[in-house]
Amino acid sequence: MPVNPDLLKERAASTFNSEELTFIWDGSQENTLKRRRIEKLVFSDPDLLGPDNRQVSRDVAYGESIRKHMTMWKRLRQHGITDDFERFCFLRAVFGAEPSGLLMHDVAFFPMLSLQASDEQLNKWLPLIKSFQMIGCYAQTELAHGSFVRGLETTAVYDEKSKEFVLNTPSLSATKWWVGSMGKSANYAILMAQLYTKGTCHGIHAFLLRLRDGNHKVLPGMTVGDIGPKFGFNPIDNGYLRLDNCRIPRENMLMRHAKVLPDGTYVKPLNEKIMYGGMLGIRAGLPLQASIGLASAVTIAIRYSLVRRQSELKPNAPEPQILDFKTQQHKLFPLLAQSFAFNFAGQRLRQIFAEVMADVKNGSFTRLIEAHGLSSGLKALTTTRASSGVEVCRLSCGGHGYSLASNLPTIFADLVSGATAEGEATVLFLQTARYLIKNCISAQSNKRIDAYMSYLRPDSTIRSAKFDGNHDPRSLLRAFEFRAASLAVKAAGRLQALVGRLSQEDAWNESTVLLVKAAVAHTEYVIMRAFVEKVENEICGRDVRKALETLCVVFGTYNIIENSADLLQDGYLAGVDVDDLNDHLLGLYDAIRTNAVAYVDAFDIDDRILNSCLGRYDGNVYQSLYDWALKSKLNESQVHDSFHKYMKPLQSISKL
Repeated sequence: MPVNPDLLKERAASTFNSEELTFIWDGSQENTLKRRRIEKLVFSDPDLLGPDNRQVSRDVAYGESIRKHMTMWKRLRQHGITDDFERFCFLRAVFGAEPSGLLMHDVAFFPMLSLQASDEQLNKWLPLIKSFQMIGCYAQTELAHGSFVRGLETTAVYDEKSKEFVLNTPSLSATKWWVGSMGKSANYAILMAQLYTKGTCHGIHAFLLRLRDGNHKVLPGMTVGDIGPKFGFNPIDNGYLRLDNCRIPRENMLMRHAKVLPDGTYVKPLNEKIMYGGMLGIRAGLPLQASIGLASAVTIAIRYSLVRRQSELKPNAPEPQILDFKTQQHKLFPLLAQSFAFNFAGQRLRQIFAEVMADVKNGSFTRLIEAHGLSSGLKALTTTRASSGVEVCRLSCGGHGYSLASNLPTIFADLVSGATAEGEATVLFLQTARYLIKNCISAQSNKRIDAYMSYLRPDSTIRSAKFDGNHDPRSLLRAFEFRAASLAVKAAGRLQALVGRLSQEDAWNESTVLLVKAAVAHTEYVIMRAFVEKVENEICGRDVRKALETLCVVFGTYNIIENSADLLQDGYLAGVDVDDLNDHLLGLYDAIRTNAVAYVDAFDIDDRILNSCLGRYDGNVYQSLYDWALKSKLNESQVHDSFHKYMKPLQSISKL
């Protein structure tokens, strides 16, 4: 079909090369070329196609998801694809916004095994994984315990006589729950359980547990099943597990860091935090995924807003594109900027995680707490705000946004799971807050503090700063830094004051509202800093840098206005400054409006991945919606069976 004339006109008016911005979004030109090569492989392979999950039952969607995932694994091997980035691109090209049935094997089971299993164990188990004999899941969450890992009830008691661990879920509340790929798919699990040796509990450790035999039957002593339909993620068989005196060999405890010797002697890890390295790796990837999900929604909403014409701005004038309305711009342009901000912060977090894991392999654990504090806050903030951003995009598309044909409900259901999976947002913000307080105490004692906490140093002048009236990225970053410093010091001060008259635990609980606020402010500062550094350091053309800087200023200005109450209260801003910032933000929308389609084209999301009638690259929205409706199962017959069963009999009675 020909491209919508409005989109043709918009693309012709763009002031920068969107492909150059694509390279920045992907991390490099090399990454973009890799991704496009992978997508071409996937889209040309008929075995990787399947029915639209939005038009089929859950049973069919699950079965197709398993088929496509197994086919994907075969293709990865056939094409020799081992690079993590290329594997992620392959997965996304196959499944788009839909989760895949064996996702947890790729993102949780295998990474956790690689980090926690000893070399000897890996030599034994990796061949089973490579030959598809071992398909795994990650069993941590329980029916009554989620983010509080130390509270898990599942036990692994070492039997010195048999040299085995005896596994139990001692109560209903200990039942493993929400375990992705466990319900029907996985035949192995990494089980997180309380380790007991010689009558002493040593806390949570990881164990490899076989769930099913060679015919995929559940092994004795276990009860395994699917937890049922969910808000989203329905192609994945999230499962439950109950254990009744199940025995596994001593060698099935993952022993790269902690060990249990044959006589039951427990050998502690060099650093206990490394036991959570697998979860840290998962969290480190979630901000990037959140940015991609939000970018997909923003692409749909902005393209649709350029095609859709409605109402009037001037009497007797043609109906305008709805993106010409300032209110629509105010909904969508900050989310466009936020997509890029989350992406750049996610890229930086992945770099930090790689650096920390390299240090760990060399025996240095000093940056683990930093990585944990950063990943907790970034995961919590990006997943929650990306989810709420998708909902804003859906609402901005009016009635058609409610249709599954828009794909916005599917994107939302996928993203919103990330706000609770791998750590509920409030719990994670409080973990970041502990990291903040630790650095506050270190700063008070003139001890070393982490790089992102430099605003806490006694010689820092940020807390006496005032807004200088400039709107460049560095000036805006100072406002983020001021707010983060002010709230961190306030939270620490409140906590220390309460400790004088309350127990440590009660003082912490009484301070949590302010502590969460401080953690959010710090995380916003980290994101803005990543954006500013990207603008300053990225090698690109002048027009692209200007386009990137405009987005950075929009992101910074919008968030300063949103948080202006704190900045006014502490004297950083005056009322006239807020008026000035509001005026400047609305003026920036004009520059973004000119390049709106170029910005979303830079995300370079293929229509087959976006899977949206509203967000098509060619803008043929209405024909696509009509074609979608024709595919509805209800349209396969002119008269539905329910008419003859229920409606006609009642109509016949009425005639009498």
